[in-house]
Amino acid sequence: MKKTLRRILAGLLAGLLLCAGCSFAAAEGFDDPGLIIEDGVLTGRNLYYNGEELVIPEGVTEIGRDALQSCSARRIVLPETLKKIDDYGLLGCWQIEEITLPASLEEIGMQILSYCESLKAIHVAEGNTHFTSVDGVLFTADGKQLLAYPAGREEEAYELPASTETVDPNAFSEAKFRKIVIPAGMMNISPWALSSIPLQEVEAA
Repeated sequence: MKKTLRRILAGLLAGLLLCAGCSFAAAEGFDDPGLIIEDGVLTGRNLYYNGEELVIPEGVTEIGRDALQSCSARRIVLPETLKKIDDYGLLGCWQIEEITLPASLEEIGMQILSYCESLKAIHVAEGNTHFTSVDGVLFTADGKQLLAYPAGREEEAYELPASTETVDPNAFSEAKFRKIVIPAGMMNISPWALSSIPLQEVEAA
């Protein structure tokens, strides 16, 4: 009986020590982004990372599909070597309030900034020939296609610039405005683009 009790106590003690080690390792992981980079492509990061700022190192040319999805950093700094952000690359990064896309960026996938609920402005660095920012909203460089509207903006109405011809189907994900003003020259706006917002009024300019 005594031997059995000793074995049980020894097992419990070993388990407690093991759990303590696991907790310590996890706690350390909160401060380490643990970026996974292969041949210039960022494919993932430490899911436990909870730092204030995430700096993607120079040399990264692509952010892979889902790579930074739901990252909890409050600020994400993109490198000047970045050329592509794949589908859902930054989707659901719920604490960032603004982000700057570098001049080197040439290509973006679907919903790269959708469901970033605190995002108020998307900036584009000077010199980028593929994208532009109009009052914090992301467009193609010619201003004809609206690509992403920051979900964290608190405005009752949004007026599309006169140059706008099309809107990406996912551009307004989780937007809060209730009225949209569409320019007379607009050729196409998908009903899906307006399906996730509390829209009450559509007006033609």
